Amino acid sequence: MSSTSFSELPIELLSVIFQFIVKPSHFTTLCLVNTSFRDLAVPLLYESAYVYPWHNESKLKVVQLFRTLRRNATLARYVKKLVIKDFPKSLATAQLEEIWTICAAGLRNCVNLVHCTWTRDGSLNDAILEALLSCLNLREVEINGHHDGQYNPSLLCRFTGLNKITLIMPSGLVIQHLPFWIKETGPTLQYLSLICKASSLITDSLLKIIAPNLPFLEHFSLLGCPKVTHEGILAILSQNKCVIQGLGLEGLSPNFDMTKFSFAGQTSTLSQLRSLTITVQRPLEIWTRSVQKLMENVPLELFQVYSPGGEDVSILPDDFCSELVSRHHGRLRRFSVHRMRVSFGAVEKICSQCPNLEQLFVVMRRQEMRLLGPVLAKAHKLRSVHINFPLDAAIGVTRAEILEDVQAILQECTETPIIQFGCNTRVWQIERAVRREEIGEFSSEIRLVKYERPEVPEQFLVLRA
Repeated sequence: MSSTSFSELPIELLSVIFQFIVKPSHFTTLCLVNTSFRDLAVPLLYESAYVYPWHNESKLKVVQLFRTLRRNATLARYVKKLVIKDFPKSLATAQLEEIWTICAAGLRNCVNLVHCTWTRDGSLNDAILEALLSCLNLREVEINGHHDGQYNPSLLCRFTGLNKITLIMPSGLVIQHLPFWIKETGPTLQYLSLICKASSLITDSLLKIIAPNLPFLEHFSLLGCPKVTHEGILAILSQNKCVIQGLGLEGLSPNFDMTKFSFAGQTSTLSQLRSLTITVQRPLEIWTRSVQKLMENVPLELFQVYSPGGEDVSILPDDFCSELVSRHHGRLRRFSVHRMRVSFGAVEKICSQCPNLEQLFVVMRRQEMRLLGPVLAKAHKLRSVHINFPLDAAIGVTRAEILEDVQAILQECTETPIIQFGCNTRVWQIERAVRREEIGEFSSEIRLVKYERPEVPEQFLVLRA
């Protein structure tokens, strides 16, 4: 029987295989194989471009990327997603203006751009926003709202037809323009997220103003808005003609009445709530009881909770976890708890009784983590795990010790399809290599390798208020 080389596989099959490649350098290698590989790899290589501050020479990469997009309109047409989180802004004015000009020219060639993230403080200017306005397919923006005199906030009101807006650290003038912007793009807007750092600019009054122009929201999220109470959130929900599927309430007012808000869970607006991200309030007993009522009749799939810190809110009660599992075990795909411990017994119940669990992010002590193997083996669809140690237990544990612990855990749950494991600030990808033993039998070997995906692991996306 004649053998077939990889390069001789049908084009249709190659295109499917290429979809599983995530590292840009691997696409670059594929481009060098032959013209067929290049024709398939180039569009995927340029479809999404990411630049993060921790990338080697990240600021230089921004300039190189946009020079390429400016010079080659064909490559720029492949770009659908841009994530720019660093920028060489600490240059002389003339140099900075030149780079902005290069970036603006490159953006204008990205005629198929759908999503743009541009979050580096001080890196946005009028030229960049004007260039983005020329991208007629743009539907999603995540931008730094601290205009700092670099751009005219009124330009934001010209972005219409958007489906998704994430606004980070908005300045007072940007907030003043927000109602006008929402009025222009509100009829198509499905996702709105406002991320602040203890800002007093986002208030109940503001939310009541913009609420009538947000009739079709499906996801709404606030972070670090201590002037917002349940009244502002209820105003948004009351004007919504659609159903909210995702809700994020983090770092809001201490006067937020969870008991009153919990009745919203009985309304049609939250009848399809699938994702809830929330910050713990004091007293814990009243808060847990109210959140249970909020989630009582919703088809919850993703649950994420953050503690503000403090001994009285340092452990998520077992009875709360049990109730969550009892009501949502058939649907729950993510269980994520940050800055407060979850008991080992609660984790075991979640893994054994939630058959669709895919993501598990919890806080526990190292001695508990080392016993996790048999527990994780009960979660047959689990793909991503992240364990944080309590602050008082993270000191003195070396990277080598953590790596050894994780490898031992994975050896005890070889049938569980985990592809990512993290501990504290470390994240690894899981690779499984099949090898043939001398006696002819096959075995698999689990390896921890460097995280290579361009996207940031979700547990590291935002420093929570």
